[in-house]
Amino acid sequence: MPDRPARTRRIRKTQSCSCPTDNPRPSEVRTTDSAITSANRLDHFLARWGWKRESHRVEPGLYRLGNPDPDSPVLASANYTLSFDALRSALTGIDAWILVLDTKGINVWCAAGKGTFRD
Repeated sequence: MPDRPARTRRIRKTQSCSCPTDNPRPSEVRTTDSAITSANRLDHFLARWGWKRESHRVEPGLYRLGNPDPDSPVLASANYTLSFDALRSALTGIDAWILVLDTKGINVWCAAGKGTFRD
């Protein structure tokens, strides 16, 4: 009796989210620009002086800068306002995606050394 070719069985997988229901993932991409406002400058001043240290954070997630397309560069930043603002202000005239990671409000340099930048 000749060997039969192996049959592959297609299994339909249903995707399920294991995300906690009390912390839903945002479904929309946020928009930003490269302009630094006077409110941003005040925030930078206060951050450098340590005023309300925990409040100098950007919401983690994906940000659209300009009019990026699927082939546009994706850059990563910490969610510390000075790190995020330094990156976006350097990208004037560039269409890009910025992925802001939750580093607990720690800057890129320290978060990379501590290991929280990769999470």
